[in-house]
Amino acid sequence: DCGCGCGSSSCFDGARLGAMYLVNCRFGLHGPIEVLSREAVQMFVQGVDECQSLRRHPWGEDKYLDHCLQRLGVRRVLEFQLLSETACGQEPVNCASSNVAFHPFKGIQSYFDCWGQAMYHGNWPGDALSTHE
Repeated sequence: DCGCGCGSSSCFDGARLGAMYLVNCRFGLHGPIEVLSREAVQMFVQGVDECQSLRRHPWGEDKYLDHCLQRLGVRRVLEFQLLSETACGQEPVNCASSNVAFHPFKGIQSYFDCWGQAMYHGNWPGDALSTHE
C-alpha cells in the first residue's frame, strides 16, 4: 500500500499482479504440494463461479485448480524443483535431492526409507557449509 488513491479497476489490477502460483511438474500442477500466493487464493475464491464449466471434467483437484487459475488470469510460475514425483517423469524419485516434496510413497516402509535418505543425504539450502557426521 503506497498511500495514493486509485480507481477500483487500477487497485484490482495491482492486487492481480501479486496473484501467482507455482507449477511443480512439467505436466502441470500436481497435488502433493500446491503453492499459491494469498492474492491467488483470493482471486480463486472470488472467481470460482467463472470455473463452473470446468467441473464437468473428470480431473482431480490439482488439474481443476490449475485450469481455473489460468482462466482467472493468475500468473503461473514454473518451479519444477519443488517436487520429485514419478508422475512427473522422475524415475525413480530422488529422495536425496533438494526437492521439498517426494511422491508417491504409499507404503510405510518406502515412505520412511525416502524420509531417511532425505534427512541424511539431502541437499538442503544453506547446508553447503555444514557436514554430516
